[in-house]
Amino acid sequence: MSCSRLRYFLTTLTIAFRTIISINPESLCSNGETCFKSRENFFAEKWNSYNDLDVGRQSEIVIPPPHHLYTPATSNIPNFKREVKTPSYLHVSKAIISPIKPNRPFSAGIFQDGNDFTYFGEVFLGSRNSKVYMLLDTGADSSWVMGSECKDPICTSRDTFGAQNSSTFEASETKFSVNYGSGSCSGVLAKDTLSFAGFSLKMPFGVATMVSKEFGNFEIYGILGLSFSKSKTPSFIDSVVASKTLQRNLFGISLSQTRDGNNTGVINFGSPDSSRFVGDLKYYLLSGDKNNWKIELGAAGFGERQIPMGMTTLFDTGATEMFAPLKVTNLMYSYVPGAESYDNGSSWLVPCDSTVNLVLSFGSDIYTLPPTMWVGSPTSTDGLCWSNLSGTDKTNGEWVLGDYFLKNYYVVFDIDKRRIGNIRLKLYLLTLGTGIANAKIQTPSTIPSPYPTNDDSSPSTTEDGESVSSQLPPRPGANLTSPKTSESISLQCANILLFYLSIPILWTISLAMA
Repeated sequence: MSCSRLRYFLTTLTIAFRTIISINPESLCSNGETCFKSRENFFAEKWNSYNDLDVGRQSEIVIPPPHHLYTPATSNIPNFKREVKTPSYLHVSKAIISPIKPNRPFSAGIFQDGNDFTYFGEVFLGSRNSKVYMLLDTGADSSWVMGSECKDPICTSRDTFGAQNSSTFEASETKFSVNYGSGSCSGVLAKDTLSFAGFSLKMPFGVATMVSKEFGNFEIYGILGLSFSKSKTPSFIDSVVASKTLQRNLFGISLSQTRDGNNTGVINFGSPDSSRFVGDLKYYLLSGDKNNWKIELGAAGFGERQIPMGMTTLFDTGATEMFAPLKVTNLMYSYVPGAESYDNGSSWLVPCDSTVNLVLSFGSDIYTLPPTMWVGSPTSTDGLCWSNLSGTDKTNGEWVLGDYFLKNYYVVFDIDKRRIGNIRLKLYLLTLGTGIANAKIQTPSTIPSPYPTNDDSSPSTTEDGESVSSQLPPRPGANLTSPKTSESISLQCANILLFYLSIPILWTISLAMA
């Protein structure tokens, strides 16, 4: 057996063993109905105090603002809340991390700010192909750019666009305005050629004459809405569909992470990019009016404390954090040791060394998010970090899963069939020496749900008539042409085997001492 196969086998075995020893024996039931009733009784006391939650509500969500614009507009937020490294908007060009250029048709690399905070595309407008950076936003249908007539400080520091930049610019007297959680913009609608990801579309978009100062912290000149149009004005994806360019009207998004090294973020249209994931894609039908990228969340919680939800969840690349209704987060964090509420529960501080997992259930699948995915940056208080799951009362009883969640997965947004493709978690191996340093494995993150689910509202299906599975990618930096000597291979394999065999022993000792 080769070392790569040995690593993969032992990694899988270790994950399985860890899962087995972490199971609460009381949670193992032979009768599904008994399990479900037991779960209901367990949460009855807590849940009764929150009986005014809008469970299953299908109302229209408030348009989420880009990233941390979703934080409450209060003046008493301390400076350490803003310790994320957002550069001054007078120097945005220094913060742009360019992506590796994709080689697939109808694809574009996704730029970011180097902090996994803002993800945007390079878009070209008008007859002169004026370049602008636009936030890629699946939570919005409106697209707009900063106009040349905008005199706000944020506009004067960016590349703007207007009639003087294009001979094909068509102005209109139709006004537009977009209000976000703590930011806004307004202006007039115009029509011109917008080129992005291999498309060149004559389409309407907003030209802003007023942009609030909150946008100054983001390396963007506008927003490219990737949701369905809610008005008579066609959105970008409406224009893509109308062009009849693609055999399948869908797009996939993979957001890069700074820890990966190279920026491999990409958005691709037409078919799933099987090089981005392992296994078979599953799909979840959109819920509600099916005009937003929302699916139903069956349950959520920390560790084994799962709370029935029945709420819609927006998959939003235009938001950095994850958001849930305030009363839901208040209940969830009561099961996180050391968690502290801040700003009336809109933000939470948790121990930086938290070990509990955040668990979300979609359809019959459970997604386990380790602390590395939901414990955020440190605060000025020793030992406490910000949680990436915040509470809000601005979503009408719905969840929002932003970039902190999405950047760990490959997500397919199927326009024709109104569904979201299942997403695959990227797992990282420990560095055990030069032989497997920085090795990366992609593996499915879902397991069968132990809870009853409503399959009619959020069914999970595999891809119709098409295999979308792929093989494990080669280890980054691996030498594929020069084989190592048998001695070095044997030594490396022996070290790997010794390391993995020691893990169960150490876990057993720790359990005995607990």
